[in-house]
Amino acid sequence: KPSFTLAGCPAARPHRFTSHIMPILQACAHRIDKQSDEQPATLTCGESMTDTAIADSLLANFNSSFHGKPKAWGHFSEAGVEGDSEDSEAAPASSSRFAFELERYRSGEIDFTDFTRQTTESLMPLLDAHLSIGGHWWFVHSRQGEAEYLTLAMLHQRDGYGFDDDLNLVAVQQLNLGQLMLAARIDLTQWQRGQSRQRVHGGLLVLG
Repeated sequence: KPSFTLAGCPAARPHRFTSHIMPILQACAHRIDKQSDEQPATLTCGESMTDTAIADSLLANFNSSFHGKPKAWGHFSEAGVEGDSEDSEAAPASSSRFAFELERYRSGEIDFTDFTRQTTESLMPLLDAHLSIGGHWWFVHSRQGEAEYLTLAMLHQRDGYGFDDDLNLVAVQQLNLGQLMLAARIDLTQWQRGQSRQRVHGGLLVLG
């Protein structure tokens, strides 16, 4: 089964998340289309959502499914940023591309839409290698109590059924939250509070 890891941490302490309401601060989705293994995946970028009412409900259902899945711990890799020379010179040598863009978002240098777009573009080779079908790459910045979290999830759709206004049975597309094969959660508050190795234990959760 495919997995998403930035770096492994074999001896991490388990962390428990509660099912309390987590107000969404930002949310954005991008669509990744993949027709076959012979063709590279393509990216269609979305914009940050202005109405998060439905997203709040989706996040609650996602969390219920996420909590029940086996997870692994990890941290941002120590490799330098890959890309053009300007980005490479601007990024700290100890930062991964993801961490670099995340720091830019948290400092207000870029907005959530740009952060998620640039991050998705940099992760496309990894996503393309692990995905057999396309899906929606969903980013959510939420708050729970005094802590803030960043959730990333590849959401796939499945065929379902429903009734229209005339009570006719119709085919509909539904998000398949029971098939979470690629997802991660980062404790932003703990990540920004600690040093690199301290971030591991409270930072990135990986769903394999």
